[in-house]
Amino acid sequence: MRHFLIAACLSVVASSSDAASAQNVEFIPSLIVGASEHAPVEAMLAASPVFVLTDQEARIFVGDVNGTKIRVYGPDGGFLYVIATNGAGPGEIKRVSTGYVSGAELWLADESNARLSIFDVKSGRYIDSHKLSGVRLLKRVLQVPNGFLFLSKRLNPDTGNYFMLHEFDLVLGAVTDSFGSFDDLWSINDVFRDEAGGIVPGNVCLTPSGELLYAPSLYSGVIFGFERHETNWKATRELNGHLQVDDPYSINDGNLEIRSESRGLFCLDDGRVLHFSMQWDKQKQLIAELFSSEGQWLESASVGGIVFPQREFWDFNVNVSAIDTHGRFFITDASESGYPRLRAGKLRWALLNAR
Repeated sequence: MRHFLIAACLSVVASSSDAASAQNVEFIPSLIVGASEHAPVEAMLAASPVFVLTDQEARIFVGDVNGTKIRVYGPDGGFLYVIATNGAGPGEIKRVSTGYVSGAELWLADESNARLSIFDVKSGRYIDSHKLSGVRLLKRVLQVPNGFLFLSKRLNPDTGNYFMLHEFDLVLGAVTDSFGSFDDLWSINDVFRDEAGGIVPGNVCLTPSGELLYAPSLYSGVIFGFERHETNWKATRELNGHLQVDDPYSINDGNLEIRSESRGLFCLDDGRVLHFSMQWDKQKQLIAELFSSEGQWLESASVGGIVFPQREFWDFNVNVSAIDTHGRFFITDASESGYPRLRAGKLRWALLNAR
């Protein structure tokens, strides 16, 4: 019962009663992914996307809450093909919760089969797989020189504490470093902290210099930075953003209500950082924050053009999932009929587009 309660509460959003910016930013959509009336059934988004990836040719890879197939679309949103089928054999997947595009390869993290499966981005052909060991509740994956970085809730048996960030060595087939402890990153009540972090752990990105930035799902106005020193990752700095609510969460009669949650984090090519969060008081809003390459907060703005679901669940939230090579953001929100939709478009924001 508590899991359902927390999951339902994790989807609430924001108010602009004390807006930090004099202007708003507008989302200008250019296409809806998987919405063609004449496309085959496989092309349609049957459930809310849990991750969206793009490659250098602006192909779009979408994994939904079912986790048993990956739909691939062209830059125009037209359906191309489906990657993989449900199963445990070579080239089959059971529960893919995240992935990563590396050059001409698509890497998919499959928890149920405990492996990273690799596919060709152009054809969907299966290439190879690597065994995953001791990694659960995967939510994000990033490639680094020594292997991969995972965002997931994981208990360190040596300390008895949960850690959110982990480096995984493909050669060793194991986690080599766990860092970013709950004690350091979360301010939430202990009763709810571990469970909330496991459901929606937050967002990560890598800066051009190789620094890892992490925004916890319970966004209290702080983004944490980590750098690799010799064999381990160490906390290096904090980026202090702007909250438009007085309290990011409250606990009333044993019920957790989150009013500020990270919904997208992007390390831009020029070193600047763009963060999206849902903050709410009297009305729902998606808030965009822009930071300089030095980590200084520049401006916040409410994103217009978003349709919020009348009823939100853990698998159907407003999220900003990716940016492609055309500078288009991929945003999941509600259609006019109340069902999930994935749209691509640009942000009309003078500060963001200024160089």
